[in-house]
Amino acid sequence: MAHDEHAANGGVNGVEQQSQLHFFLSYDGGKGKNHGFCLYIWVVFTESRQYTKDMKTSLKMSGEKCCRIAAGLGSGALCLLLFFLAKAVAAQSPLIVPCASEAPAAYWPRVWQGSLPREPVTLSVVVHVLYQDEEQNLSDEQIYAQIEELNRAFHEDGSGAAQLLPPFRPLLADLELQFCLASLDPDGNPTNGITRTPVAQAGMGLTEAVFFSALGGVDNWDAARYINIRVVDMGGSILGKATFPDEATPEKDGLLIDWRVFGLSANGAPHGLGRTAVHEMGHYFGLLHPWGEGNANCENDDGLEDTPRTSETYLGECPSGLRESCGSADMYTNYMYYSDDACLWQFTPEQKGVVWNTLLHERSGLLSGEGCSSPLPGRAAPQAFRLWPNPFEGKANLQWEGVLEEEVQLFLYDAAGRLLLQWRLPAGSSAYAMDLRDLPAGLYFLRVKAASGGRVVKIEKAP
Repeated sequence: MAHDEHAANGGVNGVEQQSQLHFFLSYDGGKGKNHGFCLYIWVVFTESRQYTKDMKTSLKMSGEKCCRIAAGLGSGALCLLLFFLAKAVAAQSPLIVPCASEAPAAYWPRVWQGSLPREPVTLSVVVHVLYQDEEQNLSDEQIYAQIEELNRAFHEDGSGAAQLLPPFRPLLADLELQFCLASLDPDGNPTNGITRTPVAQAGMGLTEAVFFSALGGVDNWDAARYINIRVVDMGGSILGKATFPDEATPEKDGLLIDWRVFGLSANGAPHGLGRTAVHEMGHYFGLLHPWGEGNANCENDDGLEDTPRTSETYLGECPSGLRESCGSADMYTNYMYYSDDACLWQFTPEQKGVVWNTLLHERSGLLSGEGCSSPLPGRAAPQAFRLWPNPFEGKANLQWEGVLEEEVQLFLYDAAGRLLLQWRLPAGSSAYAMDLRDLPAGLYFLRVKAASGGRVVKIEKAP
């Protein structure tokens, strides 16, 4: 297949403040005995957005599939794929590219074959919030909610199995990783693991400046010891990006997440449940998309046996039931797909092997645990608790890792954000059992608040 590619208004890698037109023209002579003819044209209108290789891959896969259908018909066909995005279309939403992460050339995931720890390992995270206004300056609670979502995804307790199709339930893996906001900075000073930097530039996440304080961004904390996550404006079209282990540099290593989709966010629907950071953390630890570099012809994949080959990204979809491509069912519930957040629930055993191979080799410095040291041995930070069971039936239990030094307040909200119940725990407490027998089945949010910090977690009452 021969390809000719063009872009108007200089938009291949640049960011324009006016509308951009990108178009890509390809010809496919067909390979069937009737030599079907197909011409497909991709047209994309965007506003102030960055065109990425990943957008091209998704469009290319759609165009090639159209050509395969045309060739199979044994007759001439013209497939014109027009993707229009303007203020009057899709509720004025931008064209979304969920992930701008790109694996280095010749990168191939390696699966760890040795034994692994029987207890989850906790890794230190620092969240750098770069904001233009107070809406972008996310609350501590929203940041805690994102850490909780990372912990739920990477330390699966089995509850996600109910969300999976039967063929994929045996492939649900607990990656045995937990994440905590750093309590010590690189110099050993106490911290809450969150930095806040006002910025003047819109779309700073699309620029090199985001990585450097001298250019108006923020410098990394020691990337060997901390996972650096920048929450920043990425223009609203790119949701996230991460560095792969083979391309990591001390200055730029880490994750970039658009502020609209960090934590629990109505701004980011249908990507507002925190799964973008889960997806990008997968790339950070070496995982590829299941379709590899693009797989319209079913020849490429992510190098793993337990993630079936697919020619679909499921961008903009939350499917139900079996969906097939490449001759097998698609695992569209896998975190490395582009499905809506509500559909993403799973890592697989081989994906776990890739993550741990990366952690034990390229990212072994994270195992030092220095940044997660307890600032006061024997004393518990308010956000350092365990909640179980979840889902619960009658009672839900809170257990801290030590004794609370300060008073803690608990607030229980329903899914609509209405306050239902509240409790006050005195300093010196270390556990509490919440009696929730009178609540109907459903989803709730528990906020744990103290003067020094807090955390928000999702809990569910079983039917």
